[in-house]
Amino acid sequence: MEAYVRWFAEQERFYQLMLCAIVLFGVTVAATGAVTANVVLLGLGICWLLGGGALTVVLANRDPESG
Repeated sequence: MEAYVRWFAEQERFYQLMLCAIVLFGVTVAATGAVTANVVLLGLGICWLLGGGALTVVLANRDPESG
């Protein structure tokens, strides 16, 4: 867990904010879908968490010299 916290702290402020926003939005949508029994919202929230989080990690770790 300490390695993940260290990785997060080393990222630029933009990626920190983007990852926090993705997690907050994804959890909110997934929780709304679970509470209202709306499968579409639940699926959208889960996909947002998995896809958005992974995309942020890839973008944050890309080599800035590669273009």
